[in-house]
Amino acid sequence: MKRFGLFFCFFLIINSTFLNAQKNSVLLTIDDHKVIEEEFQRIYDKNKVNISTGGVTSVDEYLELFINFKLKVIEAEKLGFDTIQSFIKEFEGYKKQLVSPYLIDNETNERLIEEAYERMLYEARVSHILIKLESDASPIDTVIAYEKAMEIRRRILKGEPFETVAKGSSDDPSVKNNGGDLGYFTVFQMIYPFENAVYRTEVGGLTYPVRTRFGYHIINVIDKRKARGKIKVAHIMLTIPRGTSLEVENQKKKLINELYHKIKQGADFPALAKKYSDDKGSARNGGELPWFGTGRMVEEFEKASFALTKNGEVSQPIRTSFGWHLIKRIDREEIPPFKKAKSGIKTKVTKGQRAEYSREVLINKLKEEYSFMEKEVNMPVKHDTVENVFVVKQEYLNPNAKLNDTLFSFLDKVYFQKDYVQYIQERISGETPVFRYKILYDKFVGNKILELEESRLEEKYPDYKYLLKEYHDGMLLFEITDQKVWSKAVNDTVGLKNYYKQNKKK
Repeated sequence: MKRFGLFFCFFLIINSTFLNAQKNSVLLTIDDHKVIEEEFQRIYDKNKVNISTGGVTSVDEYLELFINFKLKVIEAEKLGFDTIQSFIKEFEGYKKQLVSPYLIDNETNERLIEEAYERMLYEARVSHILIKLESDASPIDTVIAYEKAMEIRRRILKGEPFETVAKGSSDDPSVKNNGGDLGYFTVFQMIYPFENAVYRTEVGGLTYPVRTRFGYHIINVIDKRKARGKIKVAHIMLTIPRGTSLEVENQKKKLINELYHKIKQGADFPALAKKYSDDKGSARNGGELPWFGTGRMVEEFEKASFALTKNGEVSQPIRTSFGWHLIKRIDREEIPPFKKAKSGIKTKVTKGQRAEYSREVLINKLKEEYSFMEKEVNMPVKHDTVENVFVVKQEYLNPNAKLNDTLFSFLDKVYFQKDYVQYIQERISGETPVFRYKILYDKFVGNKILELEESRLEEKYPDYKYLLKEYHDGMLLFEITDQKVWSKAVNDTVGLKNYYKQNKKK
């Protein structure tokens, strides 16, 4: 995808001034292709910040380059370069990247970015008890799991120690070793619903059951502290595998102390790491480890690393579950200001459950904008008032049913029962829980609304339209120049030699 980028940017770095004109009036015609002034104006406006660097100085010169550019692009289209499978695949990749920001609710996204930064400033330590429940569990199983979680919560509130209850009831396998204590963590290190519950609960608080894709959690918020940022260290590690004899353990302890005293007397830490450290991956680089923050290392190692107060300082020997360590601080960074952190946060917010939430907000707004109408009588699931349960309507289970009735409509689109059935047949097989029909129905509706929105992006957002065109035309320019100029020049040995002879003194 990156191959035409530098070439296209080079083309766009042009300077000039451009006269005001009617945006939709035709600037030039090439064969049957009409190019409007707005396209030219946008390319110029996008690059006029480069005027001071020199280059083209008149509208005529700028226009000449633009015309040559359009001539090449149209020729590439005539030659069918835009129908080649490799071109289509690459262009669709660009398009997918460009579309993403338009298929979320920007207002919600900004709020989520600000929320994430506020949470980034703090770290929380929690314990939890997990009552495992599949994400597509039936309503009955869900109720059973919820009631079990509530009973556990009541036991803790009555005074039973959290750790004891956790070891006796939690479905989290790690509970045997940690008693439910997850240590400290910060934003993006836990799934979003879990994170939400923790940051919205005061220290000492015990949450009600929190539902995630893993099941229900009872969370005890033990502590919150100011975030410590990131740190970069080097270490020397002497491993002590499980089952190591006492004699070998004592030898390792003696060696780590000897290395510590050598370093204190001025010995070179990287040289000792290369020679003695059992962590061969970092040893090759003098013991250096990648930057890390809270929750990335075992607790003893992390605590000792952040306890170092200045660059170059070396810890006393530290024992962890891996063995003995000497830790040298290389550098440390505090949490950056919001403006500097925003870009990285935005990338994370646009993935995972936060993105799903922002997507749902947009879908609800589009429902209103597109006058979404639903025929509830034709919905796939209904409530059986006698049995007080939800059931799938028989016509949806009958393979011979016509299913021609309208399910929902919006704008000029109408979708029928059979459209939904075709959708679910591609996603389910065999016996399927009732509620799954409803979940898939909601996804079906959301997908159809977003499909329409995507098809209208060029109409609704001129910036998107022209940026997409820039990518398209830039790729075509690269292809035709590569095939008609660069590739031929590379193969023209005689021509290259003659050119060299004629110009070697310049």
